[in-house]
Amino acid sequence: MRSATSRLYQRDDAVLEFGDATTGDPICLVGQFTIDFVFQPDPRLSWSFRVREEDLALAHAVATPSRLPWTSTDGSKRLRLLVIRHGHTWGAQPVVEFSGIAESEPLSDSADRAVEEVRFNVINLNAPLGTIRVTDGEGSWSLARHEWECAGWRVVLDGQTDVDWQELKARAGYQVTHVGSLTRVDGGSFPFTNAIEFLGCLHWFLSLVQGRRVGIALPTGFARRQSADSDCTPIIDIWSILVTEAAGSGVESWYPKLEMRSLGGLLEAFCTQWDASDDQRDYLRFLVAIYCTATAQAILVEPRLVMAYVGLEAIAGEDVPEGQDVNVRVCLERALQRYRIPTDAEHLQNPRQLSPVRHLVAVRTAIVHPNQRRMQDDGWSHGQHVVHAWQVALWMLEVLLLKKLGYSGNYDNRLTRTTEQVPHSNPD
Repeated sequence: MRSATSRLYQRDDAVLEFGDATTGDPICLVGQFTIDFVFQPDPRLSWSFRVREEDLALAHAVATPSRLPWTSTDGSKRLRLLVIRHGHTWGAQPVVEFSGIAESEPLSDSADRAVEEVRFNVINLNAPLGTIRVTDGEGSWSLARHEWECAGWRVVLDGQTDVDWQELKARAGYQVTHVGSLTRVDGGSFPFTNAIEFLGCLHWFLSLVQGRRVGIALPTGFARRQSADSDCTPIIDIWSILVTEAAGSGVESWYPKLEMRSLGGLLEAFCTQWDASDDQRDYLRFLVAIYCTATAQAILVEPRLVMAYVGLEAIAGEDVPEGQDVNVRVCLERALQRYRIPTDAEHLQNPRQLSPVRHLVAVRTAIVHPNQRRMQDDGWSHGQHVVHAWQVALWMLEVLLLKKLGYSGNYDNRLTRTTEQVPHSNPD
């Protein structure tokens, strides 16, 4: 799998102080200094310093760096020298380059630090088209850039230009697809802990858009370990690939990939509900996690259907008083009617001529209660009933989730395989 590299920092006139190999006296060199975040597929925060031509003679006297300062948005980093390379470019020009890694430091030491920007990486987000931008009264858009404002935050995601999504999807791998920047709309500073909380919200929002868990990573470098092949292990604090699903792990989500409208309005609605209360935050996490599981290709269709049903059951019981039993069929039909979501379309029908909700309940019952009669005597096999019910359940879960968030734009209808407007309006 190809690696992806995010350029976190670059300075062409950097001055670094090294130590003379013999005397230990400081030697100041001028050159190009860069910090890169590489995912191949393990995360690596590396630095390099290429000495300018007029300082090449001095560079040969360097042994180890005595002072290599670099301060990032999540704390100070110690730079460790690993390689000194002497060579020539293709044009036969001499080159001296120093490179190494930025060692990890505990995040807790800098969690309350006031910062003005946080740089982060997004793993496996397939969003090729960016936000429509208006400049000098004329519409313009940039490929793979997304700019959103929400709750006083400004989020900018820039897509990586070297990502081959088809190759990535075929290999079911992990790759940094976007480099993100988080700032306040007013340009002010903010505690780093506040950024962590917002990035948690952004993780669940992007997972809802993608239909599977999308990782958000704060690269922090390496920690030491005892190993025969390496003396360091890659570290990503806060989130890691453990909360990221592989590129080919899920079916297509509701979000149309060729839709250029901004998701800013939907993000704002998501943040509003996220910040409403701890219970509401847990509920949103639960619904999005259920949705991502219901789309997962790594499990059988029957468990996917059951998970989608669990999400619908939760939404159907929202207006039921606590302690009262929930009749899922009745409550779900009421919810669909209340939000004016039509259920009489041809693609929702089944050979038994049951309503879509009744058919869904019957198929789910046949799955969780093996003693129930399998549905295979009406021209459809049991498997056909399960697949149809799963697709209908996913569709219902998607439109109800979008309704809860007030989304009225376009979506991909998985039943008709067309892009159309969300089939609902405001409830009575």
